[in-house]
Amino acid sequence: MQVAERVYSLAQKQDDPRLVTWAYNALAATRYFLGDFESAQKHAMHAVQIWRSGGGQANFEDVDTPVVGSLCYKALAEWHLGVMASCKAKLDEAISLAKGLNDTHALAVALGWAAALAMC
Repeated sequence: MQVAERVYSLAQKQDDPRLVTWAYNALAATRYFLGDFESAQKHAMHAVQIWRSGGGQANFEDVDTPVVGSLCYKALAEWHLGVMASCKAKLDEAISLAKGLNDTHALAVALGWAAALAMC
């Protein structure tokens, strides 16, 4: 958690929406795996909101698109919180977005999470 919070702090100091989107994605992932699903959901939504406003667009050299991961963490957190209908819609959105962006790594991430959730 300390690393994710430090990443977020540094991203804010840089005042770069792309870096803040990545930082929120890191916070969402960390909170999700710590079992803090409410916070994971909030951090994921912040990343999605920045991206939707046009501020957090990924660069070519990025490994993947952080908004896709954030949508996945939001969906998984919702599943744990019992919000099933919204969960599937978020995963479908993540898959569709990754396809639309032609981001094969992000698509693999979204499909992997969708498969894991389908098994549950």
